[in-house]
Amino acid sequence: MNKIGFIGGGNMAQAIITGILKGSESFEILVFEPSADRQIQLKEEFKEITFVENNRDLIKQNCDAIILAVKPQILPLVLEEIKPKSDNQILVSIAAGVTVETIKSYCPQAKVVRVMPNTPFLVMEGCGGITFDSSLNQTEKDLVLNIFESSGQLIEVPESKMHIITALSGSGPAYIFKIAENMIQAGIDYGLTLEEAKLLSAQTITGAGILLKSSDLSAEQLRINVTSPNGTTEAALNKMDQLNLNTAIQEGIKAAVNRSNELANN
Repeated sequence: MNKIGFIGGGNMAQAIITGILKGSESFEILVFEPSADRQIQLKEEFKEITFVENNRDLIKQNCDAIILAVKPQILPLVLEEIKPKSDNQILVSIAAGVTVETIKSYCPQAKVVRVMPNTPFLVMEGCGGITFDSSLNQTEKDLVLNIFESSGQLIEVPESKMHIITALSGSGPAYIFKIAENMIQAGIDYGLTLEEAKLLSAQTITGAGILLKSSDLSAEQLRINVTSPNGTTEAALNKMDQLNLNTAIQEGIKAAVNRSNELANN
């Protein structure tokens, strides 16, 4: 049985643990979470996990992999603490904007993995990117991929692509929620209740996503298929084109990419 350690027990760590426990493989899970209140919540949710007293205790447990599930600004302090016992340890960081090179500057002999998950991991429908330090062998890579496989889908990419993955899938749920906000508000403005507007908007977004994922057709062709000449959809899309919706989306994603670069360089 593989032993997986977590430094940090926040929402994303909880999502990953949930996925691990729902998966087909058996893992022993150890967690360091400094908040007593959060520990209580996690103990109520998961009977199968073990808590340790601090980061140094965790790094001594001979974990097969340790998930660094902390905020980027806290990560350097964590790495300083675990550095003395980090040689050959697989460290999996989910901290946004923190590069493999930065982590290895603290723990040069560690085997480092960087993952960019997104919030749908919380409902086992996540996606994102993963990049591996060259020191990991295929068995070690497979171990890390197995940790995440029940929570979402990860694509292996060179680290240079992490900026666009951050902008596209990491920030992407917020773009969809922004669209949903406006769909819901329009529904309410035209007489639907909040519950009715939310249900219709959420299911439309869910169904469209499943259709896009399962179809061999492009997103453009799927849009065309919905758009009857002189119909309601065409009227809506024409108005959105007049207001430069395409430009707003593209420029927004570009801004996210630029900000990801800035964070990585700071």
